[in-house]
Amino acid sequence: MKKQPKIAMSEWMELLDSTMTTKPDVVPDGFYTSGQLCEMLGKSQAQTFKRIRFLMDEGRIERKKFRINCQKYIRCVGHYRIKK
Repeated sequence: MKKQPKIAMSEWMELLDSTMTTKPDVVPDGFYTSGQLCEMLGKSQAQTFKRIRFLMDEGRIERKKFRINCQKYIRCVGHYRIKK
């Protein structure tokens, strides 16, 4: 069995920390989160998700994930846009 090279713990910490300091993405115009769509449409989360799923299945909207600020963390969140 081949011996794996040893990586110092400080290298691991630096590498892992670098993923947490990533800057958020710039979300292009026309993309909205499901929460934003709920607010804009005045519908419940359940109704909005059903409609989003239906429109995605029909190929009328697209979904992309963008890194955005969520309180104190940066997370990948699905955004939706009407296909043109």
